[in-house]
Amino acid sequence: MKAVFLRALEEIEDKGLLIRESVAIHRTSSGRIKFEVDPQDFLAIKGTPFAYWAGESIRKLFVRLKPFESDGREAWMGLSSGSNFQWLRLIWEISPSDQSCSRFDTGSRGWARLSKGGEFSKYYSSIHLLVNWQGDGELIDRWKAAELFMGRVTPNNSKCWNRSKYFRRGLTWSNRTTRDLSLRVLPEGCIFGSKGPAALVSDDSDSELLMLLAILNSSSFNALVEVQLAAADAAARSYEVGTLKRTPIPMISVETTPTLGSLAQTGWSLKRSLDTCTEHSHAFHLPAMLQTTGNTLADRTTDWSNNVASIQRELATLQSEIDDICFDLYGI
Repeated sequence: MKAVFLRALEEIEDKGLLIRESVAIHRTSSGRIKFEVDPQDFLAIKGTPFAYWAGESIRKLFVRLKPFESDGREAWMGLSSGSNFQWLRLIWEISPSDQSCSRFDTGSRGWARLSKGGEFSKYYSSIHLLVNWQGDGELIDRWKAAELFMGRVTPNNSKCWNRSKYFRRGLTWSNRTTRDLSLRVLPEGCIFGSKGPAALVSDDSDSELLMLLAILNSSSFNALVEVQLAAADAAARSYEVGTLKRTPIPMISVETTPTLGSLAQTGWSLKRSLDTCTEHSHAFHLPAMLQTTGNTLADRTTDWSNNVASIQRELATLQSEIDDICFDLYGI
């Protein structure tokens, strides 16, 4: 038996009035406000989210398609330092000679790059944090053991989770935000954090990671994630590892993989080009005014603004291409 659901989340002024009017009129057609769903249909999605607005075709994708966690794909939460003030630094606070580039020199250099979430950013984001990982995290292990003994941390927070997965190249995202899910490249040689988890593939394949970067940043994938969260549009969302693992991935043809990969790589390059004027970024090249032309400061400012606007338009066009391809792949 179908139940009737009335959705007034988008109403700003008077939600109560909208619901009362909807009940009184008892609209017969489904639409923005009224939805008719059999509660048993919620069982199609693991966790049974109360996503009454999702159509039957969307729910069937969770049954028909394989989840992200299959075919060698995996996602993991990472390091929680327990004391950011004690163990974390910004990259410009530590001499480059003390910053490690891989798991093999953390013993001698000590400070490893840390991906720890951050602002909304698709495809690319500079990693600006370091964590003291001397001796493969031995100092943090000893400190956490002492804190656990003193009862100042719980057993759940006394470990460096999934450390065998650190330093691999993959994808990362911010797991807590009021905006959409945004995946970006996780470079090789980094530790990922509990608030900036990692998505990995079995052989660290660049082509597969770029293809996934495009799919996971698509409107289709984001919609499937949102269905599981069943959150209001303005609500803060937690994009946890388990949610990503359960989200369906479409069947990818041999021809489609390089196309999506090329689009994702272009997106990475365009986003990175905007960071070339940011002095604390790894991508820094020159200040913005020195990357432009013009006889006056006003001319150069205008030139840079036009350049940024042009890149933003290219990114919007690229995202539209990715969305169109993924709509077809999902059959939406």
